[in-house]
Amino acid sequence: MKLFIGVFMNLLLPRIAFSELMELKCDEIKAISYYERYYGTKCTISDVSADSSSTFVIRSANNFEYNKIIQEVEFSNSKLYDMPREIFGTFQFLKKVQANSCGIEDVNKYNFNYASALQELRMRSNKIKKLPNSVFSSITTLTTLDLSSNEINEIEKNAFVSLESLEYLTLSSNKLVELGEDIFKDLTALISIRIDNNKLQIIEENLFANCLNLSEIRIEGNEIAVIKGDAFGKLKDLILLNVASNRLHEINIKTTNVERLWIPYNNLKSLDVNKNLKFLYAPYNELEMINFTGNTEMMELKLRQNSISDLSNISSLTGLEVLDLSYNPLGPLKVSSFARMHDLIKLNLEFTQIKKNSLTYGTFSHNTNLTQLDLSYNQLLQIDFNIFSSLAQLTHLKVDGNNLTEIPFENIKVNFPKLSLISLTDNDWNCSYLSNMIKQLRAMNVIVYVFTKYRVYDEMNVDGIRCHNNATKHVYWRSPIAHLDDNEANLSENDIRTPETDLNANLTKIWDKISELQIKMFKMNQKINNVNDGKSFVYNNHETQIPESVGKNLIVQSEVSSIKVILYLMFFIMMFFMFVTIIKFVKSYGSLQRFYYPNESFRRSTATIQTTMEHVM
Repeated sequence: MKLFIGVFMNLLLPRIAFSELMELKCDEIKAISYYERYYGTKCTISDVSADSSSTFVIRSANNFEYNKIIQEVEFSNSKLYDMPREIFGTFQFLKKVQANSCGIEDVNKYNFNYASALQELRMRSNKIKKLPNSVFSSITTLTTLDLSSNEINEIEKNAFVSLESLEYLTLSSNKLVELGEDIFKDLTALISIRIDNNKLQIIEENLFANCLNLSEIRIEGNEIAVIKGDAFGKLKDLILLNVASNRLHEINIKTTNVERLWIPYNNLKSLDVNKNLKFLYAPYNELEMINFTGNTEMMELKLRQNSISDLSNISSLTGLEVLDLSYNPLGPLKVSSFARMHDLIKLNLEFTQIKKNSLTYGTFSHNTNLTQLDLSYNQLLQIDFNIFSSLAQLTHLKVDGNNLTEIPFENIKVNFPKLSLISLTDNDWNCSYLSNMIKQLRAMNVIVYVFTKYRVYDEMNVDGIRCHNNATKHVYWRSPIAHLDDNEANLSENDIRTPETDLNANLTKIWDKISELQIKMFKMNQKINNVNDGKSFVYNNHETQIPESVGKNLIVQSEVSSIKVILYLMFFIMMFFMFVTIIKFVKSYGSLQRFYYPNESFRRSTATIQTTMEHVM
């Protein structure tokens, strides 16, 4: 008889081994309150070490009266094989469980048999590899499920069955390569889903078809090249869509109600936006055209490092408050370019080739609410502040990286009464003039700001701003793309020195060729990186954080691909063209005494492209 009972118990309860019976108790019990209202009691269980054969007896500080009021359990500094099912049998009204970084390897439906009241389950940073069918079927009350930073590479078709109440699902930072079209079919109450930083390649058309309440989808940091059909068209409540850092050549959002679209680091050349879109963040693509037809809601448009040269579509966006067009080949501006943008607050025109003759009276006449303006790296030989007479609200002005020798700073507060910050680095300042200007600007309570990476230490400078102190002008060939280089080297060997002759007017064509080549080389480098690994960055922050790095270093490998061969041929042809042109110029000016060719700066700027949000408006 005893033998029979022993065999029976081993068959039914294979996990129970009385020699491995472990006691779990609440090391800390405290009240939980939200908005000054009593919510329940939290039990913290610490320093548990268990394996797959462990069985638990749970007590809450040896006071059984607590068992009925415990509503949250957190495992701290513990090592578990799976979720101890006993906690749900002991704490009958448990609503929240956290078992993060506990080494959990297995989840199965038996773990949650008694979790009838559970609403929130968080198992981040464990070692879970698979979600089997019906694994959460007993938790019909679950509203939040967080399985981020595991090793999940497989989700069976019915893994989420019975989760009709689930509102927030997080599967970020796993190893998912594909998702079956019906995998989310039971998640009819889902509001937010995060599948970012996996290895997904395709989004099926009906993947979210039953999730009609979705307001947020985050699938950035994957390898997605195709989003089939109208995958988001049925989601009328969708507000935020993040598809950053993928391999997309096209995306259909025309039929959606999306208000916030994040799509940097893809391969888009054109985009049709929907009528409700308010925030478009699409830098580091290949965009040449964006169709805004029917859109009257756009408030924030960030298009850094694309191929936009025509502003006719953008000019119609009368509600814009933030516009970033930096590193686009805009060329000369029209007087009407920003005329209808009466609400514009921030405008970034850094390295847009607008040239000295583009800034004319009327260009900013209608932008009376503008507070921040960036005109950096645009070959501006001079700036007439009277052109900006309507910008009475301006607080930040950036004119770095031009060829300025002077500005009318004496009356700067007349034009910009609210100006509090100006940045002036990488211009052709005489040291005495620069010193006097900085003193007077400070006396007017204007901060002369120098970005840390541009601050000069080993050359002639005033407060970290490079300058010269003799009759010979210096034209500093700091490349506009080097403006983004966090590892700037000493540029003293890259100065072009001429006696009293302003080379900029004579070398404008060379500058244009350099700029065009740099953009082409960046685009080709980006494509090479996409072929290598398909990713340019990991996009982490919920909405606003922007990646600090733009692209990667060009790596010369032993087996050079055809695209790299083309890249180097273009480089050497352009270098030859520049050399011949400059030699002709030198001969035409016999008084030229000293000449340093800016090859090192050019090589550095084309080899390394780093970005910084420090200089983005």
